[in-house]
Amino acid sequence: MASSAVQVIQRIIAAVFGGYVLAAAVSACLSYVMPMSRVEATLTGMLVSFLLYVAVVMWVFAVKSLKRMWWQLGSATVVFGALAVLLSPQLVQP
Repeated sequence: MASSAVQVIQRIIAAVFGGYVLAAAVSACLSYVMPMSRVEATLTGMLVSFLLYVAVVMWVFAVKSLKRMWWQLGSATVVFGALAVLLSPQLVQP
C-alpha cells in the first residue's frame, strides 16, 4: 500500500489533470450533440464542464480506492474522448 503522501499526490494529479481532460472531453461531446446552434451548444458544454470539473475534484478525494478511482476516471475519459472524436464534424462530413 502506498504511503499517505503518495496517495494525496496521486489524488491531486488525478483531480487537476484527470478532471480537466474528462471535463474537456464531455464538453466536446455535448457541443456536438446539443440540439441548438453551434455557439450555444459550445457555451452550454463549457458551462457543464465547469460543474463536472468541480464534481470530479470532490469525487477524487471522496473515493476510498486509488485503483478504482484511476480506473473509473480513465474509463470515462476514454469513452467521452472517443465519442468526441467520432462525433466531430470532420468525420461526419464526406
